Amino acid sequence: NSEQWHQNFAHVFQCPNTLRHEKTLQELLAVRVTGKRVLDIGCGYGGSSLDLLAQQASYVRGIDISERFIASAKNFAQPQRVDFELHDISQPIAGKYDVIFGRSILHHLDYQEVLSRLYNDNLNPNGIMIFMEPLGSNLLLRAYWQIAKNAHTPDERPFMRQDLNWLAHQFNQFTLIPINYFSLLLGIVSSKLLSRPDNLMMRICDTLDTELAKLSYLQPNYRQAIFVINK
Repeated sequence: NSEQWHQNFAHVFQCPNTLRHEKTLQELLAVRVTGKRVLDIGCGYGGSSLDLLAQQASYVRGIDISERFIASAKNFAQPQRVDFELHDISQPIAGKYDVIFGRSILHHLDYQEVLSRLYNDNLNPNGIMIFMEPLGSNLLLRAYWQIAKNAHTPDERPFMRQDLNWLAHQFNQFTLIPINYFSLLLGIVSSKLLSRPDNLMMRICDTLDTELAKLSYLQPNYRQAIFVINK
């Protein structure tokens, strides 16, 4: 159901501002994972873990709560380089890592307990945690989460303004990189009116969204964000 919504409004997810931040995410990881030990939370079939390994991580441990995903991911395991484990991240995990990464994972969890534990117990000094998560303060997004309940699991809860405030107060070196403000609304319009997501309207949205992202009070109203937590 979620995928169907994405297809209906594809320009939101394929527009210049979204692609810009996909590149930003990959650049953040590429700079930090080289020669490092990485924990990949919610690794699914293992593709993200293999991408991290390709970015020259010294070791990647991929974990997921899905037995089916992990059974498939284990086909790609490489001794002492990348392995996969069935694990619920709401439970403690062994080991120390230089980089902890996850995508659309925290909003399924008691994120405050999980992040605090990962930071204190699993992240090496000078390490970094990088996550990409949905936001929910925008009125349009609030309507979407109510209308499209069949596109979400019952445990999902997007990050609201108060959640972002908690992150900023809990972690001294927390950075928020917001994605899609005007690109959200006009991406919906563009999906229905225009054939290409890389159109003039969406390029203007990208410029505006990039500039407005500097305004901290506006950041919670974006569609999603990259969270960066340095130790």
